[in-house]
Amino acid sequence: MASDDPPIVTSPRIVRFADLASTDLHRDTIYEGGTAGHYGDEPIHHMLPVGNQGGIRYAGPADRCRLVVLFSILDHQDWPDHIDEVTGVVTYYGDNRDGARAALDQKGNRAVREIFRRGFATREARAECPPFLLFTRADEPGLPKRSQRFRGLAVPGAIGVPPEDWLVMKWFETPSGRFENYQLTLTLLNAPTVPRRWIDDVLAGRTASAHCPPQYAKWVREGLR
Repeated sequence: MASDDPPIVTSPRIVRFADLASTDLHRDTIYEGGTAGHYGDEPIHHMLPVGNQGGIRYAGPADRCRLVVLFSILDHQDWPDHIDEVTGVVTYYGDNRDGARAALDQKGNRAVREIFRRGFATREARAECPPFLLFTRADEPGLPKRSQRFRGLAVPGAIGVPPEDWLVMKWFETPSGRFENYQLTLTLLNAPTVPRRWIDDVLAGRTASAHCPPQYAKWVREGLR
C-alpha cells in the first residue's frame, strides 16, 4: 500500500442494501445488492451519484468530474484487471472492447483521458484530481447477486512506473476480436475508511476538507512516495 504506516487489517463485513445511502465506505467491506432482479439492485449508484452500469463511472461532467468509480469483476478475458495485494498497484482496463468503435467513443475513457491529461506533478494538480474508488464483484455464497466489495481509495500512478505509462492506449488481441482500449495504473492508499462526509465535500468541490482521509491529504501534498 502507498503509506509509511503498517497495513491495517480489516475484517470483511456486510452493509445491508437498506443502509447504502448513508454508509461510509470501509475497505474490504461488502455492500449488499438488492433482490428485485434488475440493474436497480446494483449498490454503487445507491451510495454514489453515478450510473448503475459500466466499469468507469463518474460524478459531474466528463471534462471536470468530481469523483470516479471503477468497477471490475476481475475475471473478464477482455478486461484482465488486476490488484497487487502486496503493493496496492491496480492495473485497470478502460470501457472499450468493440473493434468497430474507437476507444474514445466510450464516455468513461474520455473522462479518464481528461483526468490524466491534466497531470499530477504538482500539489495544485493533485488537489484538482478526482478521487478514484475501486469496487469489485462480491459473489460469496448467500449474498444477493449484485453485491459488491469496496477495495479502497486509489490515486493515479505507481511508484517505479513512469508517468507516461500511467494511462496507455493499446491494441488488444482476444478471442472476442481486436480492439483498442486504455490501460490505467493506479495505487490503492492505505485508507481504511472513506467517510460519507468527505464524499459529500468532494461532490461539492471541497476535496481538502476536514473530513479528507489523511492518506489522501498526504498524497495531495507529496505525491506517491
